[in-house]
Amino acid sequence: MIREVQTAEDDYFYLGIEELTNPTWMEQPLKQLLKALSITVFRKKLVRGIPFISMAIGAGSNYQMTRNVSEFAQKFYQYRYLLNKKADGE
Repeated sequence: MIREVQTAEDDYFYLGIEELTNPTWMEQPLKQLLKALSITVFRKKLVRGIPFISMAIGAGSNYQMTRNVSEFAQKFYQYRYLLNKKADGE
């Protein structure tokens, strides 16, 4: 297994595409929906709900960033563990 890590022929994690569907087909309808919603909100002066929207966007971006950092850290420490294990065995 240590040789596999060093040569990197077979990656430890799955590197394939994890998408179940292509989300680009929803891009245009969502843009139009958001455009209509924003026009309605600003016409009726319903801007009081905007902080909740920004909180949801911030929470989503924080989740994605935390997940990416956690995955990277896991891979890094697994690789370091294998290298230390190999060094101790020699």
